[in-house]
Amino acid sequence: MRRTRRAQILRRVIIWGVVVLGIAAVVLFFVYRAGQRSRLLDSAREIADATNCTQPVQEAEFGNTHEDVGTPIEYSPEPPSSGNHWPVSLATEFPGQHIFDPAPDIPIAVHSLEHGWVIIWYRAEGDRALPDEIVSALEEVADQGEVALIPYPEPPDDMDLSFTSWQMRQTCRVDPAQGEPGDRELTADDAVTLARAFIEQFRNSTLAPEAPAA
Repeated sequence: MRRTRRAQILRRVIIWGVVVLGIAAVVLFFVYRAGQRSRLLDSAREIADATNCTQPVQEAEFGNTHEDVGTPIEYSPEPPSSGNHWPVSLATEFPGQHIFDPAPDIPIAVHSLEHGWVIIWYRAEGDRALPDEIVSALEEVADQGEVALIPYPEPPDDMDLSFTSWQMRQTCRVDPAQGEPGDRELTADDAVTLARAFIEQFRNSTLAPEAPAA
């Protein structure tokens, strides 16, 4: 009986030890994950300050109704972070595709923003075209759920690279000569850090009327 009692106690000790270790592992994972997120966001803020990039900015909603497919829709500011759009999305028209060249119809992409996507837009042509090494690095970031990399057909003058989610925007110009004195040139590593931080904060954001993505 004593032997049986000791065995029962030992089993209980082992079970509770496993439970405590499991809880500790979960706690440590979330502490580590929070630390990673904090370091990523801090790095992104420092990069934006050091280069010719804005910090993420929340914008007003410029409509969110469905227009008939093919209806011309003008967006301002550009690239859009919200607005009326067609009733089809990137996920329905291009299932599994995240990297686009040429660009899809913009009202399709805006519908995906409504569903919580992050879209990385870039200048693809001309003297200020986003360097190939940055585009290639961003392709690896975009090749995942609810993120798309799209060349913007007629980018505004203040944009070579832009990250948007519904009502959120961050914009960069690569050439430091176009920014403030002391700005440095945006690198591929910089662009990846900015993209990952923006995705971390704003993919499937509660601002998006139909997030999580569908």
